[in-house]
Amino acid sequence: MTAVAPIAEGLARFEARGPCTDAERRAAAWLHDELRDAGHEAWVETHWVRPQWPLSIALHATVGVVASLVAISEPLPGLIAAAVAAVSMALEGVGLPGLLRLALPRRATQNVLTVPDEGGVTLLIAAPYSAPRGGFGRRLIEGRQLWVAAALLIVAVCAGLRALDLDGLWLGLLQFVPTIALLLALAAAGEVAVADYVPGGEAPPAVAVALHDELRRNPPDRLAPALLLHGALRAHLRREKPDRRTTVLVELGPGSGYASSHPKLRAAAEAAGAGKRVRRPRLGRVPTLWIGVDSADVEALDLALACVDAIDAELP
Repeated sequence: MTAVAPIAEGLARFEARGPCTDAERRAAAWLHDELRDAGHEAWVETHWVRPQWPLSIALHATVGVVASLVAISEPLPGLIAAAVAAVSMALEGVGLPGLLRLALPRRATQNVLTVPDEGGVTLLIAAPYSAPRGGFGRRLIEGRQLWVAAALLIVAVCAGLRALDLDGLWLGLLQFVPTIALLLALAAAGEVAVADYVPGGEAPPAVAVALHDELRRNPPDRLAPALLLHGALRAHLRREKPDRRTTVLVELGPGSGYASSHPKLRAAAEAAGAGKRVRRPRLGRVPTLWIGVDSADVEALDLALACVDAIDAELP
Protein backbone atom coordinates (compact mmCIF):
# COMPACT_ATOMS: atom_id res chain seq x y z
CA MET A 1 0.00 0.00 0.00
CA THR A 2 1.25 3.48 -0.92
CA ALA A 3 2.19 5.76 1.96
CA VAL A 4 0.05 8.89 2.25
CA ALA A 5 1.90 10.88 4.90
CA PRO A 6 5.00 12.03 2.91
CA ILE A 7 3.00 14.15 0.45
CA ALA A 8 0.93 15.67 3.26
CA GLU A 9 4.05 16.48 5.27
CA GLY A 10 5.77 17.96 2.23
CA LEU A 11 2.84 20.22 1.36
CA ALA A 12 2.58 21.38 4.97
CA ARG A 13 6.00 23.02 4.58
CA PHE A 14 4.49 25.54 2.15
CA GLU A 15 2.65 27.76 4.59
CA ALA A 16 -0.07 30.17 3.44
CA ARG A 17 -0.19 28.57 -0.01
CA GLY A 18 -3.43 30.27 -0.93
CA PRO A 19 -4.72 30.33 -4.51
CA CYS A 20 -2.45 32.26 -6.88
CA THR A 21 0.21 32.94 -4.24
CA ASP A 22 3.98 32.44 -4.52
CA ALA A 23 3.72 29.64 -1.95
CA GLU A 24 1.19 27.85 -4.15
CA ARG A 25 3.53 28.09 -7.13
CA ARG A 26 6.39 26.65 -5.10
CA ALA A 27 4.13 23.83 -3.93
CA ALA A 28 3.15 23.09 -7.54
CA ALA A 29 6.81 22.88 -8.57
CA TRP A 30 7.54 20.55 -5.64
CA LEU A 31 4.59 18.29 -6.51
CA HIS A 32 5.75 18.18 -10.12
CA ASP A 33 9.24 17.12 -9.09
CA GLU A 34 7.87 14.48 -6.70
CA LEU A 35 5.73 12.95 -9.43
CA ARG A 36 8.63 12.98 -11.87
CA ASP A 37 10.88 11.30 -9.33
CA ALA A 38 8.21 8.62 -8.87
CA GLY A 39 8.38 7.84 -12.58
CA HIS A 40 5.24 9.63 -13.76
CA GLU A 41 5.05 11.81 -16.86
CA ALA A 42 3.93 15.01 -15.16
CA TRP A 43 3.74 18.63 -16.21
CA VAL A 44 2.50 21.99 -14.93
CA GLU A 45 -0.10 24.09 -16.72
CA THR A 46 -0.89 27.72 -15.92
CA HIS A 47 -4.37 29.24 -15.81
CA TRP A 48 -5.34 32.87 -15.31
CA VAL A 49 -8.29 33.07 -12.94
CA ARG A 50 -10.08 35.39 -10.56
CA PRO A 51 -9.81 33.63 -7.19
CA GLN A 52 -11.49 36.36 -5.12
CA TRP A 53 -14.77 34.47 -4.53
CA PRO A 54 -15.35 35.93 -1.02
CA LEU A 55 -14.82 39.45 -2.31
CA SER A 56 -17.17 38.73 -5.21
CA ILE A 57 -19.94 37.54 -2.87
CA ALA A 58 -19.41 40.61 -0.70
CA LEU A 59 -19.63 42.86 -3.76
CA HIS A 60 -22.86 41.23 -4.98
CA ALA A 61 -24.41 41.36 -1.51
CA THR A 62 -23.51 45.06 -1.20
CA VAL A 63 -25.21 45.81 -4.52
CA GLY A 64 -28.27 43.90 -3.34
CA VAL A 65 -28.53 45.75 -0.03
CA VAL A 66 -28.12 49.15 -1.71
CA ALA A 67 -30.66 48.18 -4.38
CA SER A 68 -33.15 47.16 -1.69
CA LEU A 69 -32.81 50.51 0.06
CA VAL A 70 -32.99 52.51 -3.17
CA ALA A 71 -36.05 50.56 -4.35
CA ILE A 72 -38.16 52.03 -1.54
CA SER A 73 -38.07 55.48 -3.15
CA GLU A 74 -36.77 54.69 -6.67
CA PRO A 75 -38.01 51.21 -7.65
CA LEU A 76 -36.71 51.11 -11.23
CA PRO A 77 -32.99 51.70 -10.46
CA GLY A 78 -33.27 49.22 -7.57
CA LEU A 79 -34.84 46.66 -9.90
CA ILE A 80 -32.09 47.02 -12.50
CA ALA A 81 -29.25 46.82 -9.97
CA ALA A 82 -30.71 43.80 -8.14
CA ALA A 83 -31.49 41.98 -11.40
CA VAL A 84 -27.99 42.49 -12.80
CA ALA A 85 -26.43 41.31 -9.53
CA ALA A 86 -28.75 38.26 -9.43
CA VAL A 87 -27.78 37.20 -12.96
CA SER A 88 -24.10 37.77 -12.22
CA MET A 89 -24.21 35.72 -9.01
CA ALA A 90 -26.21 32.93 -10.68
CA LEU A 91 -23.55 32.65 -13.39
CA GLU A 92 -20.90 32.19 -10.71
CA GLY A 93 -23.10 29.60 -9.03
CA VAL A 94 -23.04 27.40 -12.14
CA GLY A 95 -19.31 27.82 -12.69
CA LEU A 96 -19.27 30.66 -15.23
CA PRO A 97 -17.61 34.07 -14.81
CA GLY A 98 -20.07 36.49 -13.27
CA LEU A 99 -20.53 40.00 -14.64
CA LEU A 100 -19.30 41.77 -11.50
CA ARG A 101 -16.43 39.34 -10.96
CA LEU A 102 -14.99 40.31 -14.34
CA ALA A 103 -14.04 43.63 -12.73
CA LEU A 104 -11.64 41.88 -10.33
CA PRO A 105 -7.99 41.33 -11.37
CA ARG A 106 -6.80 38.02 -12.81
CA ARG A 107 -4.04 36.01 -11.16
CA ALA A 108 -2.01 33.00 -12.30
CA THR A 109 -2.44 29.56 -10.77
CA GLN A 110 -1.00 26.16 -11.63
CA ASN A 111 -2.37 22.67 -12.20
CA VAL A 112 -0.10 19.64 -11.91
CA LEU A 113 -1.09 16.78 -14.20
CA THR A 114 -0.06 13.30 -15.31
CA VAL A 115 -0.77 11.49 -18.57
CA PRO A 116 -3.30 8.61 -18.61
CA ASP A 117 -2.55 5.35 -20.37
CA GLU A 118 -4.03 4.74 -23.79
CA GLY A 119 -7.34 2.91 -23.97
CA GLY A 120 -10.12 2.52 -21.49
CA VAL A 121 -12.12 5.20 -19.73
CA THR A 122 -9.98 7.99 -18.28
CA LEU A 123 -10.26 8.19 -14.50
CA LEU A 124 -9.27 11.77 -13.65
CA ILE A 125 -8.29 11.88 -9.96
CA ALA A 126 -8.46 15.52 -8.88
CA ALA A 127 -7.71 17.33 -5.63
CA PRO A 128 -6.97 20.95 -4.67
CA TYR A 129 -3.56 21.53 -3.12
CA SER A 130 -3.92 25.14 -1.99
CA ALA A 131 -4.47 26.06 1.66
CA PRO A 132 -7.99 27.10 2.69
CA ARG A 133 -8.92 30.51 3.99
CA GLY A 134 -9.79 30.83 7.64
CA GLY A 135 -12.75 32.64 9.07
CA PHE A 136 -15.95 31.57 10.73
CA GLY A 137 -18.02 32.76 7.76
CA ARG A 138 -16.38 30.35 5.31
CA ARG A 139 -18.75 27.53 6.17
CA LEU A 140 -21.71 29.86 5.80
CA ILE A 141 -21.00 31.17 2.29
CA GLU A 142 -18.62 28.81 0.48
CA GLY A 143 -20.52 27.31 -2.44
CA ARG A 144 -23.63 29.38 -1.60
CA GLN A 145 -23.61 31.63 -4.68
CA LEU A 146 -26.99 30.36 -5.87
CA TRP A 147 -28.52 31.17 -2.47
CA VAL A 148 -27.19 34.72 -2.72
CA ALA A 149 -28.54 34.90 -6.28
CA ALA A 150 -31.96 33.82 -5.00
CA ALA A 151 -31.96 36.59 -2.38
CA LEU A 152 -30.99 39.13 -5.03
CA LEU A 153 -33.78 37.86 -7.28
CA ILE A 154 -36.37 38.34 -4.53
CA VAL A 155 -35.13 41.91 -4.00
CA ALA A 156 -35.49 42.50 -7.75
CA VAL A 157 -39.03 41.11 -7.72
CA CYS A 158 -39.97 43.36 -4.81
CA ALA A 159 -38.52 46.36 -6.61
CA GLY A 160 -40.51 45.39 -9.70
CA LEU A 161 -43.72 45.23 -7.66
CA ARG A 162 -43.00 48.67 -6.26
CA ALA A 163 -42.43 49.92 -9.82
CA LEU A 164 -45.99 48.72 -10.55
CA ASP A 165 -47.24 50.98 -7.73
CA LEU A 166 -47.86 48.09 -5.35
CA ASP A 167 -47.13 48.72 -1.69
CA GLY A 168 -48.05 47.51 1.75
CA LEU A 169 -46.74 45.85 4.86
CA TRP A 170 -46.60 42.44 3.16
CA LEU A 171 -44.26 43.79 0.47
CA GLY A 172 -42.03 45.41 3.08
CA LEU A 173 -41.76 42.14 4.98
CA LEU A 174 -41.09 40.21 1.76
CA GLN A 175 -38.26 42.60 0.90
CA PHE A 176 -36.90 42.70 4.44
CA VAL A 177 -36.07 38.97 4.62
CA PRO A 178 -33.67 38.76 1.60
CA THR A 179 -32.14 42.10 2.59
CA ILE A 180 -31.19 40.71 6.00
CA ALA A 181 -29.85 37.54 4.31
CA LEU A 182 -27.69 39.70 2.03
CA LEU A 183 -26.38 41.66 5.01
CA LEU A 184 -25.38 38.40 6.69
CA ALA A 185 -23.72 37.20 3.46
CA LEU A 186 -21.87 40.52 3.24
CA ALA A 187 -20.57 40.21 6.79
CA ALA A 188 -19.51 36.57 6.35
CA ALA A 189 -17.87 37.15 2.97
CA GLY A 190 -16.06 40.24 4.17
CA GLU A 191 -14.69 38.33 7.16
CA VAL A 192 -13.42 35.52 4.91
CA ALA A 193 -11.96 37.94 2.36
CA VAL A 194 -9.62 39.47 4.96
CA ALA A 195 -8.88 36.22 6.83
CA ASP A 196 -5.45 34.60 6.62
CA TYR A 197 -4.81 31.26 4.98
CA VAL A 198 -4.74 28.55 7.61
CA PRO A 199 -2.73 25.34 7.83
CA GLY A 200 -4.54 22.36 6.38
CA GLY A 201 -5.81 21.03 3.10
CA GLU A 202 -2.97 18.51 2.72
CA ALA A 203 -5.13 15.38 3.08
CA PRO A 204 -7.01 15.46 -0.28
CA PRO A 205 -3.92 15.87 -2.52
CA ALA A 206 -1.94 13.37 -0.44
CA VAL A 207 -4.66 10.73 -0.79
CA ALA A 208 -5.04 11.60 -4.49
CA VAL A 209 -1.33 11.00 -5.16
CA ALA A 210 -1.40 7.75 -3.18
CA LEU A 211 -4.53 6.60 -5.02
CA HIS A 212 -2.96 7.39 -8.39
CA ASP A 213 0.22 5.51 -7.48
CA GLU A 214 -1.73 2.47 -6.31
CA LEU A 215 -3.87 2.38 -9.45
CA ARG A 216 -0.82 2.67 -11.69
CA ARG A 217 0.74 -0.32 -9.95
CA ASN A 218 -2.51 -2.31 -9.93
CA PRO A 219 -4.53 -0.97 -12.86
CA PRO A 220 -8.32 -1.34 -12.91
CA ASP A 221 -9.86 -3.43 -15.66
CA ARG A 222 -11.62 -0.60 -17.50
CA LEU A 223 -10.19 2.65 -16.10
CA ALA A 224 -7.01 4.51 -17.09
CA PRO A 225 -5.97 6.70 -14.12
CA ALA A 226 -4.61 10.24 -14.46
CA LEU A 227 -3.85 12.80 -11.75
CA LEU A 228 -4.87 16.45 -11.57
CA LEU A 229 -3.68 18.45 -8.55
CA HIS A 230 -5.37 21.73 -9.25
CA GLY A 231 -5.52 25.37 -8.49
CA ALA A 232 -8.20 25.81 -11.18
CA LEU A 233 -10.27 22.69 -11.86
CA ARG A 234 -13.07 24.40 -13.78
CA ALA A 235 -10.58 26.24 -15.98
CA HIS A 236 -8.90 22.95 -16.87
CA LEU A 237 -12.20 21.31 -17.78
CA ARG A 238 -13.22 24.29 -19.91
CA ARG A 239 -9.90 24.22 -21.74
CA GLU A 240 -9.64 20.46 -22.30
CA LYS A 241 -13.38 19.70 -22.78
CA PRO A 242 -13.08 16.01 -21.84
CA ASP A 243 -15.52 13.62 -23.47
CA ARG A 244 -18.17 12.60 -20.95
CA ARG A 245 -18.45 9.20 -22.61
CA THR A 246 -14.81 8.35 -21.95
CA THR A 247 -14.01 10.35 -18.77
CA VAL A 248 -14.91 9.94 -15.11
CA LEU A 249 -13.84 12.61 -12.64
CA VAL A 250 -13.20 11.61 -9.02
CA GLU A 251 -12.53 14.72 -6.95
CA LEU A 252 -11.15 14.45 -3.43
CA GLY A 253 -11.83 17.46 -1.22
CA PRO A 254 -11.80 18.49 2.43
CA GLY A 255 -14.82 17.25 4.35
CA SER A 256 -16.78 14.02 4.63
CA GLY A 257 -19.42 12.15 2.67
CA TYR A 258 -19.84 12.07 -1.09
CA ALA A 259 -21.68 13.94 -3.85
CA SER A 260 -22.63 13.07 -7.41
CA SER A 261 -25.41 13.81 -9.86
CA HIS A 262 -24.65 10.64 -11.85
CA PRO A 263 -26.74 7.61 -10.78
CA LYS A 264 -24.04 5.01 -11.40
CA LEU A 265 -21.43 7.03 -9.51
CA ARG A 266 -23.86 7.47 -6.61
CA ALA A 267 -24.42 3.72 -6.59
CA ALA A 268 -20.65 3.15 -6.60
CA ALA A 269 -20.14 5.51 -3.66
CA GLU A 270 -22.92 3.85 -1.68
CA ALA A 271 -21.51 0.40 -2.43
CA ALA A 272 -18.09 1.56 -1.18
CA GLY A 273 -19.55 2.98 2.03
CA ALA A 274 -18.59 6.60 1.27
CA GLY A 275 -20.86 7.94 4.00
CA LYS A 276 -23.61 10.52 3.80
CA ARG A 277 -24.54 12.19 0.53
CA VAL A 278 -23.92 15.95 0.55
CA ARG A 279 -24.51 18.76 -1.93
CA ARG A 280 -21.68 20.10 -4.07
CA PRO A 281 -21.59 22.35 -7.16
CA ARG A 282 -21.73 20.53 -10.48
CA LEU A 283 -18.60 20.54 -12.65
CA GLY A 284 -19.98 20.77 -16.15
CA ARG A 285 -21.13 17.69 -18.01
CA VAL A 286 -18.34 15.31 -16.97
CA PRO A 287 -19.61 12.47 -14.71
CA THR A 288 -18.21 13.46 -11.32
CA LEU A 289 -17.93 11.81 -7.93
CA TRP A 290 -16.81 14.07 -5.07
CA ILE A 291 -15.41 12.26 -2.02
CA GLY A 292 -14.72 14.03 1.27
CA VAL A 293 -11.28 13.37 2.77
CA ASP A 294 -10.63 14.63 6.29
CA SER A 295 -7.35 12.83 7.09
CA ALA A 296 -4.22 11.74 5.25
CA ASP A 297 -4.24 8.11 6.36
CA VAL A 298 -4.65 4.60 5.02
CA GLU A 299 -8.37 4.52 5.87
CA ALA A 300 -9.05 7.46 3.55
CA LEU A 301 -7.03 5.78 0.80
CA ASP A 302 -8.91 2.52 1.29
CA LEU A 303 -12.22 4.35 0.91
CA ALA A 304 -11.06 6.03 -2.32
CA LEU A 305 -9.84 2.67 -3.67
CA ALA A 306 -13.16 1.06 -2.80
CA CYS A 307 -15.00 3.80 -4.70
CA VAL A 308 -12.78 3.34 -7.76
CA ASP A 309 -13.30 -0.45 -7.64
CA ALA A 310 -17.06 0.10 -7.51
CA ILE A 311 -16.91 2.53 -10.44
CA ASP A 312 -14.82 0.04 -12.42
CA ALA A 313 -17.42 -2.64 -11.74
CA GLU A 314 -20.25 -0.34 -12.90
CA LEU A 315 -18.69 0.24 -16.32
CA PRO A 316 -19.88 -2.01 -19.17
